[in-house]
Amino acid sequence: VISALNPSHEPSYLPGFESPVLSERTHVEWLPATTLAPETFTRSLALFSLVAITGPCAFFIVSRRGTLRAILWFIIVNSVVLAIAGLFFKLAGSTKILGRFEPADARYFFSTFTYKNHWGAYCLLTLGVIGALTRYYMECARDDSRRSRSPVPVLILCSLLIGLTVPLSGSRSCSILYGLMLVCYIVQLCAHALPESLNRTQKFLVSSFAGLGLCLLLLLTSLAMHKETRDEMVRVTSRQIDNLKEGQLETRFYISRDTLKMYLEKPIWGWGLGTYRFVINDPGRFLGDEHEYAYIYAHNDWLQYMAETGVVGILLLAMLFAAPYILHRLKGMRNPVSSWLWGTVFLILSYSIVEFPCRTPAVSSLLTILIAAATKYSLLEQRHGRWSRRESERI
Repeated sequence: VISALNPSHEPSYLPGFESPVLSERTHVEWLPATTLAPETFTRSLALFSLVAITGPCAFFIVSRRGTLRAILWFIIVNSVVLAIAGLFFKLAGSTKILGRFEPADARYFFSTFTYKNHWGAYCLLTLGVIGALTRYYMECARDDSRRSRSPVPVLILCSLLIGLTVPLSGSRSCSILYGLMLVCYIVQLCAHALPESLNRTQKFLVSSFAGLGLCLLLLLTSLAMHKETRDEMVRVTSRQIDNLKEGQLETRFYISRDTLKMYLEKPIWGWGLGTYRFVINDPGRFLGDEHEYAYIYAHNDWLQYMAETGVVGILLLAMLFAAPYILHRLKGMRNPVSSWLWGTVFLILSYSIVEFPCRTPAVSSLLTILIAAATKYSLLEQRHGRWSRRESERI
């Protein structure tokens, strides 16, 4: 808010330049400032709705574990619907989102997502939800009457259906991450289902081979369903390998380097929330000679937020994840639902070092909901004593 009221630059458009040229104006230099006040106001409202409405609603309003699990089921159903829609339009050869909306690039959209890696990140979060509910039903519903109508087979089917769409979308990085998560998921399933006569090492080996085999089968099936996507993935991978042989790194490494230069020029308060695409493309200022076009995102959420909000802002943003996790560790009880959700949250936060999934409202909203749900679930477990000390330690 302070930076939006203290604009530091004024944009002007010159003939021949797509991006505005920034001219510094009089401002209070020791206060937070922004390069473009309108952009900062817009981003601030979006961030406020995310931080002050989405997550807190899931945390403060919901007071029952059953309701939290119902929310997790809704997330899974929503993802399955999106996956089916994406499959239908992808295999039908549609070049528009849902057959109606024009994407920025027809090669990269999937379902309702304009960028394939964002759909992949959303699928990773959903797989974490599937893993959380699966562990709940496996560990908690032990009596025969509950086991006979266990929803675990449905959850497994959902994980495979959603997993089929990740390579189909063309996202190579998320295909790898989803495969690794799916292997962990299958390992837990098999370890629970295999006979007790097998020791821990034998169970691990059998379940690992089963998980790897299933992931490979899923990948081959997905790539066989759409030749264009398969050819695109092979072509891009081959180009990147050839560039590495010639000593040229991937473009995102160079944009990360240039974003770091942008951050170092204003390390305390940053350039202003939402101003990255204007500042980084300021002619002759930060971008190196390796770039042939303008950039909107840094392909590194953490670096981009550092450049926009400075060290003060990135510490405040980090507290949005750190504070709930500390509360979960100190006041909550360890349980499989929270463990799966938190593990998935940390995976997406790590993935944000090489991509920008949190810039998509669907991913950032779901991430916030999972943080709130994981924290609240552990607090409710502690309050109601659902898990014994022995079970808690085993998890």
